[in-house]
Amino acid sequence: QNPMNGLIFDSHAHYDDKAFDPDRGELLAALPQNGVGGVVNCGASLESSRTAVALAEAYPYVYAAVGVHPEEVKGVPEDYLEQACGEAKGGGRRRNWAGLLLEGKRLSRRSEAFF
Repeated sequence: QNPMNGLIFDSHAHYDDKAFDPDRGELLAALPQNGVGGVVNCGASLESSRTAVALAEAYPYVYAAVGVHPEEVKGVPEDYLEQACGEAKGGGRRRNWAGLLLEGKRLSRRSEAFF
């Protein structure tokens, strides 16, 4: 079954939020049967970006947007993309990401595809 056959593509979600802790797995597992064909789970910090990647690895219809919200920028390491994405395997899906320009300094830039 192609998960993209769903009628809805949620382009900005935060299923990593602690509010979803009690039933996150059940909720995410039920999305396709309820018409949701894809979700972009957005990271807003290094830790939430790691969780977004983990969710994308666990659910084929969830994609991770890795990034750092401006309020979370202080102390972000230059290799934050590598730290957030770790050894992520694309599971047959294309993954692209680019670093942020913060205070005139590019933190990182990376573009990879896993097939």
